Amino acid sequence: MKLPKYVRLRNQTLFYQRDYPKWFQRRYGLKTFSRSLKLKTSQYTESELQKMIADAAEKFDLNIKLLSNSDPAMLTDTELNKATAVFIEKLAYRHGQFADDKDWQDAAFYLHPELDEANDPYRIEEVHFRGEEPVFTIRQEVMRRAYKALTSHTARKPVLISDAWTSYIDIKSIDITSDKGKGKTEQRRHERVLACIGDIPLTLPNSNFLIREGLNKYYADNKEHKTPQSIKRETRKTIAAINHALKNMGAGWKLDNIFSDISDSPSKKKKTFEPAHRIHIALHALQEKNKPHFAAMVVLMMQSGAMASEIQRLNPEEVQKQLSAVTPAIIFGADEVITKTEERRRIVPIVFGVDYLRRHLPETIKYLNNGKAALSNASTSLKKYINKNLKTEGYTAHCFRHTLQALAVSKNINGRHTAAICGWSGKDAGLSKHMLKYGVEYLSHDEGFLQVKESALKIQEEILQAIEQLKDPKVISLSERTN
Repeated sequence: MKLPKYVRLRNQTLFYQRDYPKWFQRRYGLKTFSRSLKLKTSQYTESELQKMIADAAEKFDLNIKLLSNSDPAMLTDTELNKATAVFIEKLAYRHGQFADDKDWQDAAFYLHPELDEANDPYRIEEVHFRGEEPVFTIRQEVMRRAYKALTSHTARKPVLISDAWTSYIDIKSIDITSDKGKGKTEQRRHERVLACIGDIPLTLPNSNFLIREGLNKYYADNKEHKTPQSIKRETRKTIAAINHALKNMGAGWKLDNIFSDISDSPSKKKKTFEPAHRIHIALHALQEKNKPHFAAMVVLMMQSGAMASEIQRLNPEEVQKQLSAVTPAIIFGADEVITKTEERRRIVPIVFGVDYLRRHLPETIKYLNNGKAALSNASTSLKKYINKNLKTEGYTAHCFRHTLQALAVSKNINGRHTAAICGWSGKDAGLSKHMLKYGVEYLSHDEGFLQVKESALKIQEEILQAIEQLKDPKVISLSERTN
């Protein structure tokens, strides 16, 4: 992985390492500035990395100012405070740590002699006695501020929206660093929403108004190209994080019904395959020689309603075993494999194209895992493959899933069986979860699974009849579909 400019990797930890300007090196004998970014390899988001880089770059510039100037007037009050914070961090102390520790206050100048001169009350009193104001160098001013910060009670730090989000993802165990699951997606959504609201303190008297104003701006900015449902979904987690923080703070208010007056868009009619198109694409796929990757996806999608991402997560070796069972089936979401929902974990009986899948599905899985862009490229190419062979347009791989549902309803298939095959949630879900406890070999003789298989046969009966009618040994016959 290519690291940003000035970022180096040492012992699995990222560092900001940058050479000082030549004039600075000659004058002060210092060559390189180096600071740990406190980030481990692959355990950070892009926004976290950029934030730490910006912080280190700021300290780099501040260090040059501190060493090349002696007059505190050359630095802003904010810069002096930041230099103070860096010094306290080097001592491994925290602000206000010794506010109630009289022993430390008395011994501080012996423990840290650098604090002594700048905070010597007798010296300051003597200067005042002469009618003068004490003059401090930058370093002495930083020492004075550091001593005061360490021995004074600090004001309660306001809770920002970003603080609320950090706490929320920790409590909900949302991993924003992993490619698995939705963690990175939720993080990107939150960052877009936060950019509209601003990282405001939740303790402000008008924070409720400011947050609602920001959320309304997010809706206004996105309503032309996103549905209300999408906007509500994208803001949901950030609103939940804010409400969680408000509850812990005892704020006495929460964000309710932000978009209650905005109606959802009418549901679009889901496109399904026409019967003739469905049979045509199935028969074409089973005889495909030039593009077996796409054909194998079509054969599996038609029977399982699976997405390309679900096929990508299958294990090629396990798939071979599952397809060689007495009752061939494919397990989606086995073990710790990530799925969109828990209901998507399921065992799908394969009732046609078993031999074709045995030959080509393992390579198809490897093809889908060949680089970051493989999945998105495959989805686009599969759409073209389907429409080109049907000499039409408008079909996508997701249409297989919609078609399965439509067929199950029209044929009055048991709802639990349909949910088990396709991984739908709802009152009929639950059978897949039960079946996942057992292997394919066991389920080949399980009455419940065999009933699911019969439902699958009924759903696919037109395709099975078309295969039988071809009477071509090159195409899988009805008797071969599964025993």
